[in-house]
Amino acid sequence: MTKERTLKQAGLALRAARLGKDMRQAELSRLLGIDRTQVARYETGKAPVPPCLLQQYAAALGITPEAFQDLAIVSSDHDDEIN
Repeated sequence: MTKERTLKQAGLALRAARLGKDMRQAELSRLLGIDRTQVARYETGKAPVPPCLLQQYAAALGITPEAFQDLAIVSSDHDDEIN
């Protein structure tokens, strides 16, 4: 499986988790302290969620950070890339 395909699948799972909480991207971005367009990048698979944001992202969606590991959405290469 290619990295792009993995990120896209992970993004779809992130979107489903957000929608499952009846939350808009703008609301999630406020909770995370990032721009809404960055949330969109995560959900479309254009960017992995950086490890420094993982705990907050999971808490905002009401899931465990470990759930992200199964989705392969975390990249240590982008630890400082938030916005």
